[in-house]
Amino acid sequence: MTNDRGQNVIARRTKSGAAIYSNRIQRLPRSAFALLAMTTTRSILLVTITLLAICPFPSLDGVAAKPTVGVSFVNCHAASAPDAGQYEILEEDEDDYTDESFGADAYSIFNTDRETDFWAPRPQSGEVVTLKCGRVRRAFDLADYLYDGGDYIDGTEGAKFNRLTDYQARAKTMDKIRRMGYGGERAFRFMFRGLADDVEIFLQKYADAAPVDARIIFRPDAEIKFGIVPEHAGLSADRDALYRQMHEKFLQSPRFEVAVQTAPVQAEITAQTLTACTNRRCSFSTSIASSAPARKHNVARALSKFNGMRVEPGQTVSFNAVVGLRTAANGFMEAKIILNGKFEDGVGGGVCQSSTTLYNAALLADMKIEAANPHSLSVGYVPPSFDAMVNATWSDLKFINTSELPVFIRAHADQNRATVEFYGTKLPYRIARRSEVVKTTPHPGWETLLDLAGKYRESAPYKGEFHVETSPKDGLQSRGYLQYYKGNKLIKETRIRSDAYAPLKGVRYEGIWDRPTEEQIYLSPAPNDIRNGVILPAHPQTAS
Repeated sequence: MTNDRGQNVIARRTKSGAAIYSNRIQRLPRSAFALLAMTTTRSILLVTITLLAICPFPSLDGVAAKPTVGVSFVNCHAASAPDAGQYEILEEDEDDYTDESFGADAYSIFNTDRETDFWAPRPQSGEVVTLKCGRVRRAFDLADYLYDGGDYIDGTEGAKFNRLTDYQARAKTMDKIRRMGYGGERAFRFMFRGLADDVEIFLQKYADAAPVDARIIFRPDAEIKFGIVPEHAGLSADRDALYRQMHEKFLQSPRFEVAVQTAPVQAEITAQTLTACTNRRCSFSTSIASSAPARKHNVARALSKFNGMRVEPGQTVSFNAVVGLRTAANGFMEAKIILNGKFEDGVGGGVCQSSTTLYNAALLADMKIEAANPHSLSVGYVPPSFDAMVNATWSDLKFINTSELPVFIRAHADQNRATVEFYGTKLPYRIARRSEVVKTTPHPGWETLLDLAGKYRESAPYKGEFHVETSPKDGLQSRGYLQYYKGNKLIKETRIRSDAYAPLKGVRYEGIWDRPTEEQIYLSPAPNDIRNGVILPAHPQTAS
């Protein structure tokens, strides 16, 4: 397009009517170029500046342009389009278009060499489809989608079928396609390349709205533990009805408008569904009342990792993955652990009681146990065959949520008990445990040591008095069963495991002092005695 001065121009108008000039090419007479070639470098610069200064801007009268709403003018450069002058390549942000972005004064020229869309002002052709969705309208100029192709959409070869002729011939072909039994969308795809794709973009942006599922919020330590956010239905354009109307109206007129019909799309997860997840499936606890403070801390620390956990259907929970390493850096303290068949001090002592409490709660909540291992020695806080030993290397507790909805875990410990609760859909039965001891192996007795260091002189200072550090344990062979009840009626009983626990020798310390008589008075010049080169603790009656 040229103005009255013979200049090639491209202009875009904003909503206010202001013009944005994108490019201007001056056509200088040959005499001017000759003059520039004969002058010196300084003269060339002077003449060039003078020419640019005196050139007026072109007039915008009669120039139609594509609106700039939603168009990002970045990385622009000039490129030539078919049968046109210089055009600016625009990077379009499809999401920013509004209904004004697709006016009747704009169209797209497809450049197969550059594979880029060129927007240019051009009078609209006679065949226009306008889609209306709410207050948004978009006009599709069907001339933009005609192409010189020779293939059906399904790949079979065919003739042009009046694609590049007049409206009457195209309407005749479209009618023939309908009588052949093909749907409206396929007919438009065959006749107008790319139209269905642009229509789909329009529908997805202005007609379709994805439904929003209901959400559940779990607050394990609150009085009311669950909050539910209701769902919201979405919308979906009726594409079959749309193309059916487009097909029918195209056979009647080359210019028509179709209102997009939508249907509600229900959310997959509703508030009513999530309400079913709020039932308490089970609660299980073990006693930690007699445990040392450090051990109580470790039990509570490990359980806190599970408090508030949501377990999705089919999800596997690993105790080791959730709790992490049992180290001081991870918040654990030193307490008694079972190591090589003996009770020893170690960081993280008591964590196995956390895993055992969680294991039993998972059993009662009807979780599928993927991995669980017994201790080498029987423990006192659960019956045999219902413990779950964990360590950082090879032994883990794993369970899977086999229900169709999420389950939620509340886990906590106070000074007396460690407790785990599972919430989810209500079980159709009640689950109970049964432990059976099959065989007992007597323990090997006691190992008695003298309390030479006076470590237990407050509790056992005299000969014949003992401080028990480790009680002996009989060896056991046991089995664990799960019982399923409806009401008070036992439906079935399933054996879940068989275990063997080693016997354990007891360890105790004996006091080293003779018990004094009432007449004896013990005097000691020093807090400790030395006998045969061994420093003995001070006699209890003379210790300060």
